[in-house]
Amino acid sequence: NNCFWVHDFPLLPADAGPASPSRFGTDLLRFVEALLRPSEELTLAWRTIFAKYDLTPPAGMHIISSVPGAYRTEDHGADALRRWLKHTLRQRAPDRRPARVEYCFSSMGRLENKLVWQPLKRALLAGAAEGAEVRLGWPAMATMLATMASRESRRQWWADAHGLVGPGEQWIEANWEPCAHFSHHIMPWRHRAKTYHHAKVAAGLSASGELVWLYQGSHNCSGAAWGKRQMDAHGTWESLFMSYELGVLFIPPS
Repeated sequence: NNCFWVHDFPLLPADAGPASPSRFGTDLLRFVEALLRPSEELTLAWRTIFAKYDLTPPAGMHIISSVPGAYRTEDHGADALRRWLKHTLRQRAPDRRPARVEYCFSSMGRLENKLVWQPLKRALLAGAAEGAEVRLGWPAMATMLATMASRESRRQWWADAHGLVGPGEQWIEANWEPCAHFSHHIMPWRHRAKTYHHAKVAAGLSASGELVWLYQGSHNCSGAAWGKRQMDAHGTWESLFMSYELGVLFIPPS
């Protein structure tokens, strides 16, 4: 029901001086410090723990985090995902880039087309081959999609299911673009058919089905997690985050 990434980071030699931090280690420490910001004692404790380890990850591993606040940098959420994918994949041949991206999650926020969905879609397709598509898999949809084949049935579903986590009345909006990207989520194993999946996983796959990149973490399909575009008082675009999220992005070296 959940996914975990595990890696043993080695202890630094006792007589070694301070190590130059890796980008992975710097990003991880920055997230932990933000998460523990109210407690100086806990922040110092974790900073001391991290300093004992060589936080150099395997090749191709990156931190994708979100921290509440408004940012103009590309250090969080969809902005960070887009930056890493674009930087790493742009030099590869088209057949070595994603032809499709699949993203499954356990809950969904209000996906406003311009401010949430389009920035997230651009991030998921960053570095992809021309014509690549995104497919969304929401576990709850396995039983709901069949009942929402028409606009009328979706309207009735929303009227009956008020309060469920999801896009709400957007289902009945005629031009709600994300609707075209949803897929049935059907378990291939009968004994797992009624299991509620809590995993959040995205994968970029080549035309031949080869894994080009993989994300796993806590980011659900929402602006709160991945970021919502907004304009500040000075007319500058920024990304607003409303939750703490942490995940890892793996891009196998070519």
